Amino acid sequence: AGVELERLYEGDTAPWQVFCHDSEEFRTRPRPAASLETDKGTETFDPALLEFVYPYQRETLLPAKVTATQLKGRPLDEEISQNARHTPYLRPLSQPRFRQERQGLTAAEQGTATHLVLQYLDFSNVDVAGQVESLRLRGLLTDEQAAAVDQEALERFLRSPLAEEIRHGQNVRREYPFTLLMDARDYDPDAAAGESILLQGVVDCCFETEEGITVVDFKTDRVLTDAEVRRRAEQYRPQLEAYSRALERVLERPVVRRELYFLRAGASVEL
Repeated sequence: AGVELERLYEGDTAPWQVFCHDSEEFRTRPRPAASLETDKGTETFDPALLEFVYPYQRETLLPAKVTATQLKGRPLDEEISQNARHTPYLRPLSQPRFRQERQGLTAAEQGTATHLVLQYLDFSNVDVAGQVESLRLRGLLTDEQAAAVDQEALERFLRSPLAEEIRHGQNVRREYPFTLLMDARDYDPDAAAGESILLQGVVDCCFETEEGITVVDFKTDRVLTDAEVRRRAEQYRPQLEAYSRALERVLERPVVRRELYFLRAGASVEL
């Protein structure tokens, strides 16, 4: 600091040690990094490094997380999963809110409203209209959602043999969420062993019998004929298989049955 020291304190400084350093002692520059050439001018860079191929390149393309819905392979479903890849496609521009309200809910929004009703629906009460109105008054459904619910389809479901089984089932769970690590090879069979992906999902409904767990998934797809129902059901097989793996690990009981119920067609398909 440019201050001349006459002498250091020489009293009793038992726990202290005082040193005086000259800044000139630290002026030595660090040695520069080795260049590409040695003192003799020979090249030290190994060209083989440019040909190196990372052995786990495929794994760098795996998503960190997938949803059970995404396993159907629809690009729109892949977008809701963090770090999920999707193929390029044209997406429609969003409409202004006033146009959406004037034209009613989209098909996807109507399906969401129906699933919301199924979450709270009392399966022992066939008065669907009364239950929907109750949900609206409680603020669980908007006016637009309540009007868009296919009440006739829900009443048909409540009269179905599947609904009767659910009413007599044990440990009935609805909108059951799960998060667990899955083997990456269940998503990509060519992935390396030991790689994992986070799997998330929500099971519409499941119940238990003495034999094991029955998984039920409700669909609002616009399918009517038996051929359309069967063809569409196969597209959902990976999703139901993911639900089964998750429930077996979480509930520690075997899944013995997987049921898809198409509300519009009033048809149940076992996968």
